[in-house]
Amino acid sequence: MSVKWEIIYEKPAKKYLATLDEKDQERIKNEVDKLSDGPFNRKDLDIKRLKGRDGWRLRVGKYRVIFMVYRFEIRINVLDVGPRGDVYKK
Repeated sequence: MSVKWEIIYEKPAKKYLATLDEKDQERIKNEVDKLSDGPFNRKDLDIKRLKGRDGWRLRVGKYRVIFMVYRFEIRINVLDVGPRGDVYKK
């Protein structure tokens, strides 16, 4: 049995998700929920390390989910969600 990772949505991520329609919200949340199996155990997710700053990104269609991995706390903090061009500028 593998350990489930805790997923915490930070305020900017929650705020942006609230602006999306229900279908997109659901699709993004479903992909993020898959990270609870371990962010590096899933080969079906498009995850890459960010360049120039700490963190990772998950691609969900035209959206990007920026997150931090805290291995020792077994926790993932979703920092931000947004369209591909804008989310990296924050």
